[in-house]
This record gives sequence, structure tokens and C-alpha cells, in this order.
Amino acid sequence: GTFTAPYLIYRAALAKLASRPSRPLAQRARLRAEVTRLLGKIERFSESSPANHKHHALLIRAELERVSGRHSQAMSYYEGAITAVESSQFIIDRAICHELTGRFYAGWGKRRLALASLQQAWSVYRNWGAIAKCDQMSRAYNHDFSARLPIGLQPSATTSRGARASSNHNRD
Repeated sequence: GTFTAPYLIYRAALAKLASRPSRPLAQRARLRAEVTRLLGKIERFSESSPANHKHHALLIRAELERVSGRHSQAMSYYEGAITAVESSQFIIDRAICHELTGRFYAGWGKRRLALASLQQAWSVYRNWGAIAKCDQMSRAYNHDFSARLPIGLQPSATTSRGARASSNHNRD
């Protein structure tokens, strides 16, 4: 259908960017060009259906900025992706946006921001029922996300309630 192809393009772009560090330097430019081409496709889908694809385009842009070392631009795109996905019913995309934002902040040395984003991702995954993913995150980040964060770093109540409320719609 019309949603499956764009979603696979989005996930392919994220997978290519995730594999970038392990690629030889000569392949990285080609990989960036491939991702940029995929982003163009997602942006065309986003124009006709922003509720379904705007957050995909923004997240891919954020990841492209991250791998280019442009932190302030990346931060802006990550925040835009989170804002766009929060109003959607795409639970898994919410978790992915928060997790990649957390990884970005961790890589940039912004520990408090990283933990807040990763906590939000963990909460969305947990509310969706992805317990194995929650366990994987706890091991990968050597952090007990089930413990409460200090005041000011708590995931937003609206997001957590929204994730729980709409999670039944996305399990099919």
C-alpha cells in the first residue's frame, strides 16, 4: 500500500546512516548521497501526507546533520521530528525519534539531555509492550530506566498517557 513503501524507505535511510561508522571512508560519501536521495522521496510523501511522513523526513535530516557534525542544526531537526511525531498515532516512531535524539545528545556529551530523551524512548517502548527493547536499552546505556529520574528530567505526562492510550491501535 501507500504507507508501506515510504516507511521502508524511511527505515532504509536510518539503517544506512546507522551503518555509516563501520563503512570505509570512501563509501561514506556514496552512502550520504544514497540517503539524500531517499530523503527526497520521503519529503515528496511528506508534502502530500505530512501527518504520516513529516517526522520521518525531519528525523532523517537530523541524522544527516549529526553525521556531518552540525550539532545545532541536528538538534533543531530532532526537536522538529519529536514535535511532529507526538501528534501522531505512530508509537514506534515516537520511540525511535526519542531514542535517536538521546543517542545524538550522548554522542555530543550532553548527558542530562541524553538521559531525558532515552528515558522517554524507554517509556514509550515499555508502554507499547516492547520489553526486550527496554532490556536492550538498559544494557546498551548501562542505565536503569525503570528507576525514576530526578525532577525536571521526567518524561512528559502527556506523552506517556498518549503512548498508553494509543498503543492498542498500533499493535495489530
